[in-house]
Amino acid sequence: MKIRLIVKKTIQYIQALKTKIVYGRVAELDDGAILINVKFYNPKGGKVKIGKKTMLKNVKFIFGKGDNLIQIGDDCSFDGVEFVERYGGKNRIVVGNHTTSGSGQWEASENTTLSIGEDCMFSYHIFVWTCAHHSIVNGNGERQNKSKSISIGNHCWIGHSAMILKGAQLSHNCILGAKSLLTKPYSEPNSIYAGHPAKKIKENISWKRELIDFRDENSQEP
Repeated sequence: MKIRLIVKKTIQYIQALKTKIVYGRVAELDDGAILINVKFYNPKGGKVKIGKKTMLKNVKFIFGKGDNLIQIGDDCSFDGVEFVERYGGKNRIVVGNHTTSGSGQWEASENTTLSIGEDCMFSYHIFVWTCAHHSIVNGNGERQNKSKSISIGNHCWIGHSAMILKGAQLSHNCILGAKSLLTKPYSEPNSIYAGHPAKKIKENISWKRELIDFRDENSQEP
């Protein structure tokens, strides 16, 4: 076991060292951060800060014009996420410690902030957008669909293929169901929201990353 641990830590050290050599010019990296197959588009268009022992794999950072910042906390894990900030303005994507995510696209544009709390768990194929990508106009040609910031509290679980749009908000310890569409702010913690659009369906709950075995000890089920 000691040999395996030594080998594992040695591999992690080599990966972290390689990360600093390859990506240190375009990102601010804390100790132990590991980036694998990460791409930067217009790296001069924004700042990227990666926390301690955070692992990014198959991730893209896409910047347009403006004052852009993407900051990811310590001990996070992302695989297949596109982080996007474009269309100008002061834009921020801020992710708390111990948050994980599978594939998807997270975008903050047009003077907005996408704020994700600590210990959140995002599944796969999730889209989080503070802005619209096309214009809705009135009879005078004036645009109506203004961009709005998004806030997700601590310890939230976002289900597979969910979509979170401008102005949405979840409080702490909440769950957003698979394939749900979140379009408005919800301030009640410890709740489950689901549907298209999402509505509260249960309260007084929490969740854990590990799957608890609820079967009776005397059950004959395999």
